Formats: sequence, C-alpha cells, structure tokens
Amino acid sequence: MERTIYLVIIGILAMLLIFSYLGDNDCDPDEVTDDVEEDTDVAPPETNETEEPEVEPEPEPTETCLDGIKNQDETDVDCGGSSCNSCDEGKDCELNSDCREAVCNDDMICKASPDLSGERTIKITNVDFIENDGSTAKVSEVSFRIDNGVDEILSARVEIWVKTDDALYYLAQPMDEEEDGENPYGEYSLPLIPAGEKRSYTVDRDSDSYSSGYLFSIPTGAYYDPGDDFIVEVKLIGKTGEGIIDTATYAVNV
Repeated sequence: MERTIYLVIIGILAMLLIFSYLGDNDCDPDEVTDDVEEDTDVAPPETNETEEPEVEPEPEPTETCLDGIKNQDETDVDCGGSSCNSCDEGKDCELNSDCREAVCNDDMICKASPDLSGERTIKITNVDFIENDGSTAKVSEVSFRIDNGVDEILSARVEIWVKTDDALYYLAQPMDEEEDGENPYGEYSLPLIPAGEKRSYTVDRDSDSYSSGYLFSIPTGAYYDPGDDFIVEVKLIGKTGEGIIDTATYAVNV
C-alpha cells in the first residue's frame, strides 16, 4: 500500500513538471514573428567611399606695383601710370609724370632732363678739299657739330660758304639777292634736333657731281683759286623765321 502511495506522488510530481514546462513555452505567435523580424533586420554593409568636398575656385591674384608684371595702367613693369611710382630712365612712358627725374621723350622713353646751356651753336670740326693742278681747289667735305642748348626742338638748315683769306665771298658762287648778291656754296636741311641734344653731320662731295644726299642740295661747283688760304663758313639758320642763329668759320691752308 505504501508503495502505491509513493508511485502516485511521483506521478503527480511528474505531471506538475510537464505542465510547468508547457506553461513556460506558451507564447503569442505574433510576438514570435515580431521578434524574428527585429532580429532579421540587417544593417547595410559599410563601404570605403566618402564624398569629395567641393573645392572653391582660387581667387584671381591681386594686381600690384610689385608683381613683376605690366598691368593696371602701368606704362612699364611696376612703374608709371596713376597707381605706381614713376619710372627710371630708359623705361616706357606716356607722360612726363610717368618718369622719375626725367622727361618722356618723343619715342615714349623716360630720358634724363637735358643739361641746357641756353644757346644754340655750330662748330666746324673738319674741312676736306680737292686740289686741281696745284693752283685751284674746291671743298669736298665739311663736318660740323650743332648743340641745341635750349628747351625746344631746333628746326634749322645750314649754308656753307667759301671765302678768301681776307673774308670775301668767292664771286664764282652763283649770284642771288641774298648775302650781297651771292648764293652759298651748298645747303643742308637738318633733321629736327631735340632740346639739349648735340648732333654731328658730315657733308661729302668728292666729285663734280654730288650724288649722296640726305636732305642735302649743293650745286656742281667750279674750282676756285684760293691762293695760299681760304675760309669755309657755315651758318646755322632757323626755319621758323629766326634768321641766322650762329656762324662758324674754319681756315684752310692749301
């Protein structure tokens, strides 16, 4: 009898254990589905790709008077114009104000201000002549230098005269109403000479027919009998009604 009671108790305990186990696993099927769905949410795979940031365009460089470039309203590199310092001698310019201690010349180049003497002068530097039979001669070449020492362009011509040693003009020179009825031995029309400039010229004539001619006209001349000496005279004459500006003489010994 006692054995039967033990078996019944063991059976009851076994049934309780079974019911207890079944109670713990009893759940709502919808909850199970939600849990599964939550568990199956997979994060997207990570990648190494990154977005490139937008690059701002570089600003244009600022133009200055120290950038080694001719810009703004400069007349030469980093000088001249309204913004930069004035230019040194030899630099390009448009106005005198573009130049430092210089002037803007006709070639649009800064050039040092001329040292003006206040005078315009002519000096004969050499005379060559041709002898004929040892008794007559004529001038073949005259060299002279002109100094324009005033602050304005010189527009002028020169007249070449041949005189006896006692300063009388040779009457063999063509006759005219000028210079006591005589014409010069030759004439030379000068290029314009800028203020403060010195210029040298040579008039050649080594044959009876003169055929060189930069702005030069000289008549075919005869041989003269100058005696032992004669004088060449060169007159600097203004083209603007100034008349004779200066005269130079040169004594020649035959």
